[in-house]
Amino acid sequence: MEASEVYSLLYYAVFLLYPFLGLYVLSLNARARMNRIFAILTISLSVWALGYALSINAMDIEAALFWRRIASIGWGSAYALLLHFILFLTGRNKKLDSKALTILHYAPALISILAFGPFLSSARNNYYIVSSASGWVSISLFTVWDIVFIAYYLIYSLVSLVLIIIWGAKSEDPGKKRTVVSIGIAILALVVFGTVIDILETPSSPVPDLAIIFIPIPLITLIYSIRRHGIMRQRQESRTAAAGEILSDNKRKELFRYLSFAFFLGVILNLGHYFYFPVDLGSVQIFGALLLLISVFFRLIPILPINRDLQDNLMITLLALSIPLIMLRYLDNYASNIVWPVPIIFMSLGAIYSKRRMIIASLTAAIFTQIYSWITAPQMTVSVSHVDHLLRMVFFIFGAA
Repeated sequence: MEASEVYSLLYYAVFLLYPFLGLYVLSLNARARMNRIFAILTISLSVWALGYALSINAMDIEAALFWRRIASIGWGSAYALLLHFILFLTGRNKKLDSKALTILHYAPALISILAFGPFLSSARNNYYIVSSASGWVSISLFTVWDIVFIAYYLIYSLVSLVLIIIWGAKSEDPGKKRTVVSIGIAILALVVFGTVIDILETPSSPVPDLAIIFIPIPLITLIYSIRRHGIMRQRQESRTAAAGEILSDNKRKELFRYLSFAFFLGVILNLGHYFYFPVDLGSVQIFGALLLLISVFFRLIPILPINRDLQDNLMITLLALSIPLIMLRYLDNYASNIVWPVPIIFMSLGAIYSKRRMIIASLTAAIFTQIYSWITAPQMTVSVSHVDHLLRMVFFIFGAA
C-alpha cells in the first residue's frame, strides 16, 4: 500500500468519526444552541477530513485541486465555529447576541472560504499543489490570502485558548478543569500542526497536513467529560405512544438506531471491499460518504423539531432512495449477489415495527430497481468466494440482531 493511500485512509477514518461525535452531543440536548454549534463544528471537521482524504490520493492534479477546495469549506469555518462554541461554553455568548457581531465574527471564515473554496474560479491561483511520496500536497506560498488565513486561525485559536484557561481557572469543578485541558489540547493541536507545517514545508519537502488527524483525541476526551460531568446535558423526557400511534418514543428511536447502524455497517463493508478487491479508493470513499450521510440522517431525524408523521415520511423517502443507490452501485460486479437482500431487511424492519408505508416504499423501490437491473444487465456470471460467504454471514448476524 502506498503512502498516499495510508494518509487517505487515516483522513477517511477521522471523517467517519466526527459526525457521530456531533450526533452524540445533539442527543443530549438538540435545542441548545451550544450543542448545535458543536454539531456544526464536527460537520466542518468532517468536510475538512473528507476533502483531504480524496485530495491526497487523487488520480490527477485537477482532482486533487478540486477536493482541496472542497476541504477549505471545512478548515475555513472550523476556527470561527470553535471560538463560537468556546464563547457559549464559558458563558460569554452574549458578546454575539446581535446579528452584526455574529456576521463580523464569521467574516474571516467567509473570506477564507471564498479565497480558497470552490465558489470562485480565482481561488485556483491560491494553491500550489505538488506530487510527493505522500501523495498530492498543497504548499503555502504565503500570498496575501495565505497570510490573512494564518492570522485568522492564530487569533481565533489563541482567543479560544485564553477564554477556556480563564474559565477553568475560575471554576472549582474538577470536571470543568478536565474539560479545559481536553479543549486546550485540541486548540494547541490546530495551532501547532497548522503553523509548523506552514513554516517547514517547501516544494522540495512537502508535508501532509496532520492537524485534522489528531483533533479527534482531545475531542473524544471532551465527549467523555460531557458524559461524566453533565456539561451540555439536559434530562431527556420520553413519552408513550399516543392514541392512534403504535410505537413509543423509545421504540421509534430504536428503529432509527437500527437503520443508522445498518448504513454505517454498509460504510465499513464498502471499505472492506477496497482491501479484498482493490479498486479506485476515491470511488469507494465517495460512496461510503453517501452511506454515512444517510446513516447520520437516520440518527438525526428523531431529534428534529418536526412532528412524527413528517419524521416518518423523511425516513421512508430516504429508505426508498437508498435502495437503488446501493443495488445499482454493485450492479455489474461480484457484490450484486450479496446486496440483493437489502430491501428484504428494510421490509422486515417495517414489519417488526408495524410500519406499513415503509414496507410498501421498500418493495416499490426494490421492484423498479430490479426491473432496471434486468434491462441493463439481463445476464451475468458471478463467482462466489470466501469473501462472499463471509459477507453473507454478516447479513445473517445483522438480521438476527
